Amino acid sequence: MAGKFLELRPEEVNQRIEPGHWKMDCVVGPLGTKESLLTLSERVLRYELIFKLETKTLENVANKIDNLEIKLGTNENLNREIRRYFPKGTKFKNISET
Repeated sequence: MAGKFLELRPEEVNQRIEPGHWKMDCVVGPLGTKESLLTLSERVLRYELIFKLETKTLENVANKIDNLEIKLGTNENLNREIRRYFPKGTKFKNISET
């Protein structure tokens, strides 16, 4: 389903002509855990936002987006950097946001 949304993306968004278009993704923990990390990447300015989610629900995502804090980088690079400190299989239950 995600591919269909990418196909509908306007060309100016694909070309990163104007700021204000964000990409959203999740870095999930191992099977059987509820916690995950929500990552948001601004496609032109390269701002990055990372939030811990206790559960990956629409309500939790919306609450986190309401409290944005700006950080720099790109989404894919950021997720790769996160995995340096939190390898696949890491449980996010005891990780704090600070």
